[in-house]
Amino acid sequence: MPSYAFVDGQYMPRHLAQLPLEDRATNFGDGIYEVWVVAQGKLVDEQKHFARLERSLGELQIPMPMGRPALAQHIQRLIRRNNIRFGTVYLQISRGASKRDHVPAADIVPSLTIFTNNKPALADARLSPKPLKIITGPDLRWARRDIKSTSLLPNVMLRMEAHQQGCHEAWMVDDQGFVTEGTSSSSWIVTPEKVVVTRALTNDILPGVTRDTVRELMSQSNHKFEERAFSVEEAEQAAEAFITSATNFVGPVVEINGVTIGHGQIGEVTTILRDLYLRAAGL
Repeated sequence: MPSYAFVDGQYMPRHLAQLPLEDRATNFGDGIYEVWVVAQGKLVDEQKHFARLERSLGELQIPMPMGRPALAQHIQRLIRRNNIRFGTVYLQISRGASKRDHVPAADIVPSLTIFTNNKPALADARLSPKPLKIITGPDLRWARRDIKSTSLLPNVMLRMEAHQQGCHEAWMVDDQGFVTEGTSSSSWIVTPEKVVVTRALTNDILPGVTRDTVRELMSQSNHKFEERAFSVEEAEQAAEAFITSATNFVGPVVEINGVTIGHGQIGEVTTILRDLYLRAAGL
């Protein structure tokens, strides 16, 4: 049974889907994207992802190709058509296609692409999570990191470096030596005093949806919470560290730059927050 995609108003077998040669997401990285996790056939943090999608489009002055209810309907149709119980939905909106020029044509129309990926392993999220090893590297991205743009080259290069070193993720570091975020995740530490710390929201980082949900759940964990910058050195000396993202949920970090974090095992606070998030997500 073929997997289907939705491209500019049409459902088609995924292997036949294609974008125009001069689509601006391809030529300029001029577009945005969102990724939802599907659990039990339902979108996790659905409305928060839609809100971030709309915000990113607004910041780039790209109009929504259709309203939120219509987008949600097409996503649900793809989930059903592709029989996705546990998986992901990728949605991309580019400014559209026109003759390649830095200034787009005045009559350009946004392009919409949606496809799904089946990930049955997500059903086992309650099993012991994989301990993660990470590296750090310079944050070479542009100044508007709060926009979920398709321009991901610095993220890709640093993630490739992490992979080459046998690590799962990389944390990006600003010019002052403070961690901004991961290449595809938000960065967190737990201090020796059991204070949970993550960087405050500014244009320096993406407003992570999972980050926001975990922040809301902090009130149930009985731990002190701070939004502030932390250095690589502080992270390496932390009692615990973890990442948050749509597909990793709350992922325990046990090693940073070869330095063992805490006792090198999944920490108590990380375990509590992961459990709270999975329950909230219906997993």
